[in-house]
Amino acid sequence: MKATLKFSFGNVVMSSRLVDGDYQFNGDDSRFNHHYRFQVRIQFNKKVRYFSYWTSYNDWRNGKEELDESDYKNALNCVLSDSYAAQNTFEDFCSEFGYSTDSIKALGTYNDCKYYSKRMESLFSGFDLLSVQSELEEMM
Repeated sequence: MKATLKFSFGNVVMSSRLVDGDYQFNGDDSRFNHHYRFQVRIQFNKKVRYFSYWTSYNDWRNGKEELDESDYKNALNCVLSDSYAAQNTFEDFCSEFGYSTDSIKALGTYNDCKYYSKRMESLFSGFDLLSVQSELEEMM
């Protein structure tokens, strides 16, 4: 399914494809560690960016193998939230999210957020990402 999100500054077109039908996160041995992993495509002003998005255990259990408009809004909100979190220093990032500053995994997560922040800034160039996210949250 494809969805067009109508913002005040223009339309954002989103689509996805299922990449993994039973994705399990490392280090999580719970019975709820089953998810679908999607590659999400975002297009704005002829620019395209991709990112991964994991759905919930309930979506996996219920066989929901396709994203809808609500899922796209949630996915975009997640990547924008991560982008905003990456504006902090590594120490502030760890403090805000409860990570140890001595953790390689935390550093990897921080670097991933920095990477997606750059991707979102280049996609929405000229727009404040926090404003984009605020407008998106009003749609949700």
